[in-house]
Amino acid sequence: MDIDNKLIVTVAVVMHGSIFTLDLDDETTNIFQNVRLLCGSGSFSTYETDVINALVLNTRLRKYFARDIEEGTSTFSMMGQSKTGKLIGNITYDKVLSTSTSDSNLFAYLYPYTYLEGVYLISIHRGKKLIYPTNPKEFINLLLIKDIIKVSDIFNTDISKLQHFSSKFPDIKKYVHEEISIKNSKLTEEEKTKKIEEVKQKLTDVLYGWHFTLDNSGKKIEIIKMSVLIEIIKIIISNDCIINFLDYSCSNISRFVPEEQKLYQKYATGYDIEQGLPNTKLGGKKYHKKSYRKKHKHQRKRKSNKTIKRKILNQSTMINHFRINK
Repeated sequence: MDIDNKLIVTVAVVMHGSIFTLDLDDETTNIFQNVRLLCGSGSFSTYETDVINALVLNTRLRKYFARDIEEGTSTFSMMGQSKTGKLIGNITYDKVLSTSTSDSNLFAYLYPYTYLEGVYLISIHRGKKLIYPTNPKEFINLLLIKDIIKVSDIFNTDISKLQHFSSKFPDIKKYVHEEISIKNSKLTEEEKTKKIEEVKQKLTDVLYGWHFTLDNSGKKIEIIKMSVLIEIIKIIISNDCIINFLDYSCSNISRFVPEEQKLYQKYATGYDIEQGLPNTKLGGKKYHKKSYRKKHKHQRKRKSNKTIKRKILNQSTMINHFRINK
């Protein structure tokens, strides 16, 4: 890997989120290659923020990453030193990201201050040299179609196929009613469980086929899958770029995730591919550290790590977060 010419893209996502699958197909696993994820919530849990703190966070991250990288360090090590979440190299899930909270599992606006719409382009480095931003006052939000076009023009990339990605978000209410109907039926408990799992799988399959949804104006992405967002970044910048994905959204597991998938709730810290450490497949779910199973004390430690919640923003109010699994 010629790291001196490698493009390293750092983005910060400030949206509402909910995990819809823990069983990645090969296509999604491939999309997550060369992606280092920093999980703001630190585990499969909520992340608390609001519009004001989101803007403050974006400004601070800009000052932190938007500079040439010193010898002996990397953007990966900077991610860890920022202490704003848990580093994940082995991405085990995909999630829905939304600009608004929801009620009764629907994507309806509640209050203006719950509206979060940031996929901020923090920095782009070529090797250790900063190439974006050149103007400290310029901010790119990759949810805005005009900003996606602006970045694609800089790198002279073709984004024509993106127009085919947009479609209406699946009607979650349909699956909620189907689940309620099964629960109220005269089936045995075993039959109900089986039928409900089938409903969950149907929704998961539908979400796999969906990519993102634009708002009514057609100028802004309103709801998008994490994997599709990463795919768009690769399309508009470079397919083989390294992506530092700073995710400051909720990582709750939707109640519609099939029970058998919950066996894949595994995290793994990625190696620093900028420094050439031995890892060529960052991303995906098929990565296992057998050492966790050697001793019982390791298992206890691993379990306790899942309960850690990192809170990096001081806030005076709680907001309702978007969740499919509410």
